[in-house]
Amino acid sequence: MSEETTERAGAAFSFLGDGLRLAVLRALAAGEPPAGPREGAVAYSDLRREVGERDSGKFSYHLDKLTGRFVEKVDGGYRLREPGREVVRLLDRGVVDGPAEFEPTAVPARCPLCGGDVHVRYGDHHVVTCCGDCEGLFGADGTPDGTLTGVVLPPATVEGRDPAALFEHAHRVFRRRLRAMVDGLCLECGGDAERRLRRCPDHDAPTGRTCGTCGTAYPVLAELVCTVCGRGRVTHPLFGNPDTEDATVVADPARPWDRLAALLSWDATALPGDAAGEVAFERPDGRVRVVLDDDLGVAE
Repeated sequence: MSEETTERAGAAFSFLGDGLRLAVLRALAAGEPPAGPREGAVAYSDLRREVGERDSGKFSYHLDKLTGRFVEKVDGGYRLREPGREVVRLLDRGVVDGPAEFEPTAVPARCPLCGGDVHVRYGDHHVVTCCGDCEGLFGADGTPDGTLTGVVLPPATVEGRDPAALFEHAHRVFRRRLRAMVDGLCLECGGDAERRLRRCPDHDAPTGRTCGTCGTAYPVLAELVCTVCGRGRVTHPLFGNPDTEDATVVADPARPWDRLAALLSWDATALPGDAAGEVAFERPDGRVRVVLDDDLGVAE
């Protein structure tokens, strides 16, 4: 992001540092249809009444500050522009001021690496699945002990859900997001997603431990990063890969966690010679073998 863009963004956010302005955006959003074309407008008097501001001068001042960037003035009154709608979406999702966390809670699942107990926790807008008995899949600094997966979900999605149901829901969301990114599309912003295999050159991870070289328990992972918003995800290269799901039916597709857990038992072998850069993944019984190239495409 350029310095000029940063300054414009800072100025835009500063406009929102007042509760009255946010109330105006919410009132305009409440008057819009939930889907379809954004037609009509809210009259000035109706908008002021909805917000509940008696001081007309104060109300006009803050409405004028919003108009042009977050709100547009049209025949018949005012309506939101897309940046204004996005602000309301952030508020509704609890991104700004939602509940921060809940403590680790056991769920009916087993660790695919050691067979230990699995629990979920929520913090920093991540539903994190962890093993209580081993180092998990990721041993990076800053991740909870035993981390197996981390799925970004806003507080409004998490609040009120049973932990076991949240565990299943989070992995369904994760799989769907990955499918789009493997196809080269970021669902967060519509940008292009870069895809690559991340291979450890000297992998050594005994059962229940992460590798001292790469810090993970699996030798080859998929790394997907949006070139626009920077959203990044790391996972097993066959999980969420739409080009390999028919060949890797290892569990009920309605239970993505079971699929991921099964895939973590597959052998991953980098191919030499002319196939350098490609990796073969083989099911433990040897009946299924999938080869991916460096951008996650199926090579054979």
